[in-house]
Amino acid sequence: STLDAVLRGLANPAEEVAALPSTHLTDARCFSGIAGDGHLDTNLCRNFKEKLVYLFYGGVFYRPPSDRISRSTYLPIAFVFSPTVLDQIDRYFPFDTGGIFGNRYGARGAAMQPVDPRFRVSGGSYKVPTRMVYHLFGTNKAYLREQPRPSLLQMRDPCPDLFRYLAEPPSDDVDQRWRRIEAVHTEPISVKHLLWVGFPKEYGYA
Repeated sequence: STLDAVLRGLANPAEEVAALPSTHLTDARCFSGIAGDGHLDTNLCRNFKEKLVYLFYGGVFYRPPSDRISRSTYLPIAFVFSPTVLDQIDRYFPFDTGGIFGNRYGARGAAMQPVDPRFRVSGGSYKVPTRMVYHLFGTNKAYLREQPRPSLLQMRDPCPDLFRYLAEPPSDDVDQRWRRIEAVHTEPISVKHLLWVGFPKEYGYA
């Protein structure tokens, strides 16, 4: 079975979980192009073999590189989008697919294969990620604290594998993205949904 099928078979939450903002992280050198075009553009994804744009649900998650960034144009810039953007998201995954495809999470990531369609959840509404949070974590607080529901172990496949992945103790070689909901869209995302932009002061914007 698939995660999408399991979630569709569960009852709606008694109380709706509040929708969280979504974020996109990029190099500072891309800021002018995004601001000029008025949208985040899609790029060819070598993993899914199609043009996509990625967001993370619920916060900005960044792992500094091992070597110091010497050029300000390669420093990170974060875009934070209103939950209104969620109505147009094509699909979701309950983890960082790029990290799994890139073998960054070792055996725990290998257990998540195949990523698609096993863990893909169809989008089209802001209620999709809020239901994912409810059924996988219970509350937004538990989601942000990385505390999955133990009841996932008693649910249909692939939920037991997902629980073991989400509940794995963190290690120094990973960042928070490995168990954050990933939002994937097949069309550019307009900055009209933008709430906030954060960039290093070293980049020189006033």
